[in-house]
Amino acid sequence: MDPSQASLVHGESAFVPPPSGDIELLIQATLNEKNAPEILQFKQDVVDRLQGALSAQEEYEEALESDMSQELRRMVLSLENKRVRYLLKMYHRTRLQKIEKFAASIVADDQYKDRLSEGSLPELARQCSLHQGSYIP
Repeated sequence: MDPSQASLVHGESAFVPPPSGDIELLIQATLNEKNAPEILQFKQDVVDRLQGALSAQEEYEEALESDMSQELRRMVLSLENKRVRYLLKMYHRTRLQKIEKFAASIVADDQYKDRLSEGSLPELARQCSLHQGSYIP
């Protein structure tokens, strides 16, 4: 079975490799975020595509668990899934560190708030409440 082709395993699920272009975009977005002085626009479309491909690939990996002749393929898929999960976590962690560091500036400027994902807004509110009394007006 060729992994570059979408094929069914016992009629359960198909192999869907994560788009390599999206992985490269995520790596570039992480590096840009680490090196930019301000918070950048969240790459929602790239993250969504990678999470969707990751879910499909994990389903395919589960389908391979019952077939011992596919053990090597399953281990390679598992390693690739872990790599993509790590890259996604690194991107989110980088953004959260920047939100923690510049929470007051982000709240003060709507332009920066618009660059956040829906999931990082509660973290921004939490950081502002933690530091509310520590800023000198």
